[in-house]
Amino acid sequence: MSEDPRLRTVYNLIRDYLAIPSPQYLREPEPILKLSHTILGALDGSAGPWRKWPPAREALIRSATDCWIPLEDFHEALNELPGPPLTASDVKARLLALWEEYCDRPDDSLKEGCEALYAEEKAAGTELAAITLIIRDWMGEECGRRYRVEQAEKDRLKAEAQQLAEETFLSGADCKWTQFGTAPALFCRVNGRMYRLDRVPDRMVEVQRVQSMEETAGRYIGRYKGRPDATKAIAYIAYQPEPRR
Repeated sequence: MSEDPRLRTVYNLIRDYLAIPSPQYLREPEPILKLSHTILGALDGSAGPWRKWPPAREALIRSATDCWIPLEDFHEALNELPGPPLTASDVKARLLALWEEYCDRPDDSLKEGCEALYAEEKAAGTELAAITLIIRDWMGEECGRRYRVEQAEKDRLKAEAQQLAEETFLSGADCKWTQFGTAPALFCRVNGRMYRLDRVPDRMVEVQRVQSMEETAGRYIGRYKGRPDATKAIAYIAYQPEPRR
């Protein structure tokens, strides 16, 4: 049997109708008319509010909801599929409904690339259903490429910020908490004084006043719930007289 799903639908409906045991009933005009309406409804998708969208049209437009495809070309291609004639407004409204359903619209930043790829494939004679798949594949690759570029830029900026923080601390200038390499301890400098922060059990942190990064047993400052509390405490302590050691 043909791969056209509509043929299978018609075949099943007629088969079920012919299964009726009364030969006389099969020849009555009213049951035949009812069967005809059933077949048209199944082919045209008239069971819902979108009466012009049988399965083939619905599948095509859903496959292209996130693509940038010229509306006039889309309109023409959809009208070549089975179903009542569509106006340009029919197509635009269906797209609007689907965008609302998906809570998303095509990405504006991909529009130029989509249109260029569409024009190229159209000139080559590729049918619209195939073009939508090609465009969606390209969009996925492009989004992946952009993500990698953005991540690389974030990593670069993070590395630069880390280098600047380390250089600022080592220069003797005041700076925020800074980690060197993979060492667990953090260091900061406030009012020219150096402090070391270490994580301890129960998600707490301990702070010491140290004279160098190598010092691990400096003057104990306190234990705090987290870095923000430690920072607030040091902002006050750093400007108080230090006890003689």
